[in-house]
Amino acid sequence: MVRFMASAVACLGLLAPALAWSQEMSPALRFRQVRAAGIAAAQADDLSTAAARLAEADAIVPNHPGLIGLRARIAAADGKPQDALEQWRRYADLGLTADPTRDPLNAGMIALPEWSTVAQRLAANRAPVGALTPVATLDQPLAIENVVRDAARDRLLVSAIAGRTILQIDAQGAASPWLSADAPVAGVLGLALDAERGLLWAASAGLGAATPDAADPLRGQTELLKIDLADGRLLARYRPPAAARRSLGDVAVGPDGTVYVSDSLAGDIWRLRPGAEALEILIPTGVFGSPQGLALSADGEGLIVADYGSGLHRIDLSTWQATMMPAPPHVSLIGMDAVLRRGDRLIVVQNGTAPKRVLELTLSSDQTAVTGARVLGANLDAMTDPAGGSLDGADLLFVSVSQLGAYDDDGGLPNGSPPAAQIARLPLD
Repeated sequence: MVRFMASAVACLGLLAPALAWSQEMSPALRFRQVRAAGIAAAQADDLSTAAARLAEADAIVPNHPGLIGLRARIAAADGKPQDALEQWRRYADLGLTADPTRDPLNAGMIALPEWSTVAQRLAANRAPVGALTPVATLDQPLAIENVVRDAARDRLLVSAIAGRTILQIDAQGAASPWLSADAPVAGVLGLALDAERGLLWAASAGLGAATPDAADPLRGQTELLKIDLADGRLLARYRPPAAARRSLGDVAVGPDGTVYVSDSLAGDIWRLRPGAEALEILIPTGVFGSPQGLALSADGEGLIVADYGSGLHRIDLSTWQATMMPAPPHVSLIGMDAVLRRGDRLIVVQNGTAPKRVLELTLSSDQTAVTGARVLGANLDAMTDPAGGSLDGADLLFVSVSQLGAYDDDGGLPNGSPPAAQIARLPLD
């Protein structure tokens, strides 16, 4: 769940010998390379080349808000206000809220008579959508990332990055450390409940917020934790091979007990089969930029993954091939963190856009494409820094204010103590 794009460094020697990965460049990697070429051309004042490269990147990963903004700015700088206006119209149609009037380059565009219609749409996009019910408030700096409900024991389990633990919140609202480990763990991120087998799975990583001391031996380390759901005892740790940058972040459990975990920094995805003693590579580095939330498809044959900078992808679990999932022209799938399947639909937390939102995505019958989107929550005062969560009946139970945005990369708090972390419910029906 680290919220920035990892570098696309080739990772060799980690593929399962039984399967050969395609050498064709992935859309996510191709998008980043073409976009970088466009930015380089713009910096060299070659605006026509910049416009062409950014248009090419737009065709690879459509509806990327940052890219649309770049295309608009290049058009404005090149004296093409009508082209800039068309990009901002696209942006507004995605339901997003940036304000182009702050950029002096857009003066020509704003003078166009058609601008008022786009401005009205941008203003309408700032209206609150949905209503949250507060569940818990945590005042101390913890950088909480995920929450699940253990229904059998009527409690919440909450992961803390800076706190380096899992908290238990009981039915009376009292919070206490719950994870019991024989040795320290790093920051705890994604959680996945396997109530049938009495387990909680958690991703742990030595991010800056968890290890502000650069000499901390767990800094930069990451592992998958297997935890006894009854008492919080840490039963096993599973580490992927060393890499320059690693952070296991989001976790999902299949019906058979197979565990899937994404690495948002290295960009790869791992799985742990029932009874296995080591993680197995599913998708190697170089396919995704920063994979985040993941969920099993309704048919059990695919794993749906959110890549932070390129949208949703479906991994065929029989071939291990990843395919980008197309979406309608008015839907942006960039900046998604949590991904949860509810029947034949997905509930996603999108924290990399303005505004930060919770969306319900409708999928095609074969679950290979997004056919529609509905905003369930946006522009809410208690949803300023959302992160992960889980489905609980007809609600999304999620971290609406995580505190993570208050920390810098080294674990400092440049603006002082963060606002209180919050957990909330959002009705889905």
